[in-house]
Amino acid sequence: MKLEHVHYILEIVRLGSINKAAKSLLMTQPNLSFSIKSLENVVGFKIFNRTNKGIELTRKGAQFLEHAKSIKSSFDAITNLSDNNKNISDTILNLSLSSQYNSQAFYALMDLYKKNNNNNINFKIKQTSFSEIVNDVSSGYSDIGFISIDSSQKKTINNVLNLNGLEFVHLSNTKLYACMSENHPLSNKDCVTLDELTNFPLVILNFTVKEFLYSSLLSKIKFDEFKQKIQVNNYHSLMLTLNELNAISFKMIFSTMTSTSNFFSPLKGTFKQIDMDEDIYFEFGYIKPSKSSLSPIALDFLDILELYIND
Repeated sequence: MKLEHVHYILEIVRLGSINKAAKSLLMTQPNLSFSIKSLENVVGFKIFNRTNKGIELTRKGAQFLEHAKSIKSSFDAITNLSDNNKNISDTILNLSLSSQYNSQAFYALMDLYKKNNNNNINFKIKQTSFSEIVNDVSSGYSDIGFISIDSSQKKTINNVLNLNGLEFVHLSNTKLYACMSENHPLSNKDCVTLDELTNFPLVILNFTVKEFLYSSLLSKIKFDEFKQKIQVNNYHSLMLTLNELNAISFKMIFSTMTSTSNFFSPLKGTFKQIDMDEDIYFEFGYIKPSKSSLSPIALDFLDILELYIND
């Protein structure tokens, strides 16, 4: 068995498809299937069952996956070891993050880069849904995943994390605010009601709508009462829609910040966050494998992130 086989298995599990994994790995699907079949012959058991719905891990395959995660974690730790006989520029710093959209994470990652710009750096950050974040961290694709938890569904989310061998680490509380262009008819108000907001188009990231774990949030913001709803798949499109259509959205702001805090200096003065008459709170934090320690570079990133949270 080769180390690359471990990487193949983790990528297949992460994407849930041999075909998708092959594209991600820049391989052909037949070659990847052949490699997995060869690995199964070596270990003496089937790792995947092929079904009409795709692939699924066998019982021994699930056990193999846990060992594969451990192997990857150990290999990454060895790779990140500093060699005193080498120049610091030869050190490779690897950090991969998955997150529901959080601007502070982007700024913290940029600061981490500036702090380590004499090193070889391999940083990745992925904006995605809760279920994908769980999958990314549990498969070893990401070191850390950032999520926000609605208190009414905290027990359900913790059960999902436990089943995937993950733990949640609380960083801060957040409060939901209405977000709109500074030219919006409601932008001069200090506080708005949900009934006022439903008179305008609602623009929202589409992966939020698809997440059943956030059904409570959708109910609290009266999602079904908005007659005009626009779903986009990235933050740039969301901000453009707010600016052009007098639309509104919702934004989580850390309890240590004020509604006037601006997270996007290039867009300063363009968008406003307005308090709402109904307080909606969430817990914000990160998830990690419960049996693994974070790397030094990941801990350094979290230290920088906390500075933004507490700014």
